[in-house]
Amino acid sequence: MASQKAMEQANKIYFMCEDEVYKILEKFDEKQNIDITLTYVFFKAFYIRCVAVYLRNHGKAEQFEDIFEAYRAELLNFYRRNNENIPDELLQDIQDAFEKSFDIIESLGYKDLEDSYEFRHHIIETFELLRKILEKKSNQDIRVDIFENHISKIKEEAENVIDYAAKNL
Repeated sequence: MASQKAMEQANKIYFMCEDEVYKILEKFDEKQNIDITLTYVFFKAFYIRCVAVYLRNHGKAEQFEDIFEAYRAELLNFYRRNNENIPDELLQDIQDAFEKSFDIIESLGYKDLEDSYEFRHHIIETFELLRKILEKKSNQDIRVDIFENHISKIKEEAENVIDYAAKNL
């Protein structure tokens, strides 16, 4: 179980980056509930991946596991709070989707949070990949601009998360 400090830090990171996610989720229609869930957990994985990169780059990688565990718990608590009768099987699927999303983003290998241009390019690449995953999964076209009009705000939120990590972790 994660420490109290890690749980507080994970909670802060988790809720720092909600606004833009919801603006994007509003673009999906009611028939795309699975797409909404996958997009939400992918965003959450993206932001915590930024924390992982920051901690690794600053010789603090050992702190990440505790924070990641608490962050994952916060994600599951979010779904429990908002869906009282959610089955454990579905919670496990959500957790699996979150962890796979983290692994996918991690596999892109991006490590340079200091280079603003490259970081923006990484965000574009990451969310274009998500768009392609959603298209393949749902067998329908996902609007090309669904994420691209939000790149600047996603970058800003990611930078806020990184700033928080720099000051508090």
